[in-house]
Amino acid sequence: MTDEDITSAITRDDIPLKSKLKYARKDIARRVRHQAEVEKEKTQRLSQKVDVNDYIHLDPSQRSEDDLRQVIALLPQLFPNGQTRAWVASVLSAGKEQTQADFNQSEKQFTAKLRKVVSYCHSHPAKTQGLMASRQDGRLVRELGILREFITMVEDVATDNELAAWIYDHKDTAVMNALVNSPEISYQRWVTEDFAHAGKDRYVLVNRAYQRADEINKILADR
Repeated sequence: MTDEDITSAITRDDIPLKSKLKYARKDIARRVRHQAEVEKEKTQRLSQKVDVNDYIHLDPSQRSEDDLRQVIALLPQLFPNGQTRAWVASVLSAGKEQTQADFNQSEKQFTAKLRKVVSYCHSHPAKTQGLMASRQDGRLVRELGILREFITMVEDVATDNELAAWIYDHKDTAVMNALVNSPEISYQRWVTEDFAHAGKDRYVLVNRAYQRADEINKILADR
């Protein structure tokens, strides 16, 4: 933005500019804090006792079909050994007993293989982040994607009418319901059905979107 653009935005009480100014300082501080937390987390993670069930859910019912497809699609990037990739895919999709039968493994052999895989995950946290993500993480990532779509529109200086159309299209989603369900918003139905004329509730909704995105980023960073 040029100086002239900024002056004009301030004059017309521009929502996107207010949001940018409010969160710019927070973003810088968060980046510095996040880097320190990441380094601390890496050290703690490598020193913790391995609990295989924290990282590989043997029961396929604990993941949605979409979760499972996403994880299996990551395996070629995570494991260089083809047999290990096939074994992990079998564990995730077919479960323990079927994998033991297909790979002709005893209980002891299966456990030993599983511990090796988990140990590899611990020693390659950056590569295995997707594999270790829980079902809840998957939901959070999808929620964050929707929030980022809205925030990108705000920061790209979308018009109130464009934002109103996006919000109306998403008014029945869990993400939007969570944002609107706040005592800070005086007229919840109004802000979703007529955002362009919702007064101060517009500011509240935008700020809550930023706050929720910050919360999710911190949760995922702390995994």
